[in-house]
Amino acid sequence: MRGKTVMFVGDSLGRNQWESLVCLIYSAAPQTQTQMVKGDPLSTFSFLDYGVTIQFYRAPYLVDIDMMQGKRVLRLEDISENSKAWQNADVLSFNTGHWWSHNGGLQG
Repeated sequence: MRGKTVMFVGDSLGRNQWESLVCLIYSAAPQTQTQMVKGDPLSTFSFLDYGVTIQFYRAPYLVDIDMMQGKRVLRLEDISENSKAWQNADVLSFNTGHWWSHNGGLQG
């Protein structure tokens, strides 16, 4: 994986997978230089000595979301905005299972 980027895309389940992989790799190479940049929607953890980058891109529904009349509308046919962040990743892991079961304003 030297020189590669792994990206987890999705909701809190994907974030947990991202955190777990970062911890697993760090425990195997605790002396390596690292860098972490936390953001929303993109957080990045880099293992500088190996050129490995592990990212989490928060996209609870994967698809694009627009605001219409003050409400969020899922564009089920479109990922063009979200996918811009994914294009340079070497490995992608998608997960959005958690948010699709909510009711009311957060329903998917």
